Parts: sequence; structure tokens; C-alpha cells
Amino acid sequence: MKKKRVLFIVSLVILFCCCFFIMNQHYDKLARYQYANDENREIILQHLNTEDINYMIAQQIKPEQMLPFIDQEGFDIHNTIWYAVAKEARDNDAKSIIDFINDFKGRLQIDTLPQLLKSFDYETLTTFFEEDNEFIKNANIITNPQDPLLTIKGNETLFTYRPNHLIQLNSSQGIPVVENHNVQINQDLLNPLQQMCKELSDGFHSPCADLKLDYGFISYKEQISFYERMIVMYGRDQFSLYGDLPGQSEFQLGNSVHFQYKNYTDEQLIKLLKIDTSKEIKDIPEEEKNEYEEAKKVQEVISWLHNHAYRFGFVIRYPKGFEKETHKVEQPLTLRFVGKEVAKQLHDEHKVLEQYQKK
Repeated sequence: MKKKRVLFIVSLVILFCCCFFIMNQHYDKLARYQYANDENREIILQHLNTEDINYMIAQQIKPEQMLPFIDQEGFDIHNTIWYAVAKEARDNDAKSIIDFINDFKGRLQIDTLPQLLKSFDYETLTTFFEEDNEFIKNANIITNPQDPLLTIKGNETLFTYRPNHLIQLNSSQGIPVVENHNVQINQDLLNPLQQMCKELSDGFHSPCADLKLDYGFISYKEQISFYERMIVMYGRDQFSLYGDLPGQSEFQLGNSVHFQYKNYTDEQLIKLLKIDTSKEIKDIPEEEKNEYEEAKKVQEVISWLHNHAYRFGFVIRYPKGFEKETHKVEQPLTLRFVGKEVAKQLHDEHKVLEQYQKK
């Protein structure tokens, strides 16, 4: 009796195993995957194991998000959405996208990844994440450098960002440029600058009131040279009052311009601005009259800019009295294009860009 019972149990076990094997042979791993069809079924089953398939189903990953990458070395089903977002933002070969995401996912945010890839290509970002120099060490790359109201804070950096729509100015465009200076600006600034220079020319009876564009866009590489020179001039403690670390200059955005008045340096210009021009010319000593007259002219020009630049979409970026907000000394001929609406608001409220609040 006992022997029959054992044989019965063994028979049941064998029968169960046979049934399980037969059922398993016919089990459809993709039965719960709503996107499965004759075209993608074989590919998915060929490249994904059961665990991967279960994750794909749980996350309802679509074939078009996965199939461009599934047969590539290094493909990770858990990163599929990242791959797809990256490809849509900036297309590249599948292997390069996989390697980029796999290597740097921990330093990226999926919600800002599309904007980041519109501003920087994969090679540039790879260099940024792998390079170790004093200017980008522990720095955060700015996701949206196209923001027209961007201010660069703390350890943020533009790295090697370069605007897409830079144009080079020449003498035929109605904007005087310092001789032998290669001045580039965002193309959106051209018409406002032309209009402003025309009014200055008409009002002061000289081309752009004797203002000449000294520089506009400054590349990351050029900023390194500027930085090295300015450290020598001002020292490390005072440098930040006059300039920026490479990758942190607003001039790299292409929306800032710096004018030169005649041949005066910024230091000479500030000296002229401090001269009291309320006196009558007859009360000025003869040896001081030339300087007095130059001071009066330049003060009138800069006063005009303070009162009218906003009408063309510009603001004086580092005006006197706002050193605490801008962390820069007065730079009366550094202008930033922010658009007419914002420029008017800042002008009317007597504020700088750091204090701007969207209405």
C-alpha cells in the first residue's frame, strides 16, 4: 500500500512537471505588453531577458523608445527613457548616446536634459564632465544659456558655449567699431544698436556720439587670456570687481556690448565722470579746460544712455550705486540687451537685472 502511494505521488510530480513544461513552452512573455506585434516581438525576445521584459512592461516602454538602441552593446533597459529623450533633443548614433547616458546619467537631470542638449553637443559635454581644470572643477554647467535674462551665479559655468546666431560687425552697418577689433554680437542686437547709434549721431552731431564698440561676444578661450591679464592688473582679491572667471562672463552670451568713448580707457572715463561739470567754463583754470570740456561731453553721452538705452532694449549692466547687487564696479559703457519690455521695467523701477522680477 505504501509503495503504491509513493508511485502515485511520483506520477503526480512527473505529470505536473510535464504540464508545467508544456505550459511554459506556450507561455507568451509579452502577453501583457500592449505594444507587442509581429515586427518587434522577435527582436525584444532576442535581446531582453525575463527581468528586463518585466521592467519594460511595468514601465510601459514603447518600442520606438527602445528599438533604436536595443541591439547595441551597453544597452540598459533601465536607461531607455534617457536614451530616447537624448536622441530626440540631439540626434546621434545609438552607441554614442548609450555611452554618454551610461557614463554621465548621475550628473544629469532628465527634465533639463533636452535643453542642455540643445545648447551643447555630446562631445562638449563629455569634455566638460571628464576635464579637470580650475575653471570648471566642481562647476555646474548652465542648462539654458539661451535665456535672454540669464545671470550667472556661484559655481555656474557656460563652459565653451557659443551662441548659434552670431554676426560680425563691419563699418557698413552704421555702428562704429574700434579699429582692428573683431566684434561679434547676436544678430537680434543689430537693428537696436543701429537705431540707438543713429539717435546718438543725430543728437550729438558725431557718429554714435564718439562711441565705438570695443567688444561683444567673448569666447571661453578668449576669457582665459583676459583672466590672466586682469589677475596681473588687479590681483586675485580685486579681480572679480572688474571681470569674471572664464565661463562666467555674460559677454559669452552674445547679448552684451562694451563701448569705448574716443580713446579713453575705463579708468580714464570714470575719472572724467567724477569731475564736477556744474561750473561755468570761465571759472575753470585754462590748463583744465580741455579736460573739463571732455568730462562735460562724456557725462552728457552717458546720461543719454541711462535715460534712453532702454527704449532700444538695452540696460546699463553695471551702473553706479548698484555694486552690492552686481558685485562689479561701475562700468557705464557696458550694455546688456534684455528686450524693450524688461529694459523699460528695470529703467522705470531703477533696478538692475539681478533685481528683476517677472510681472
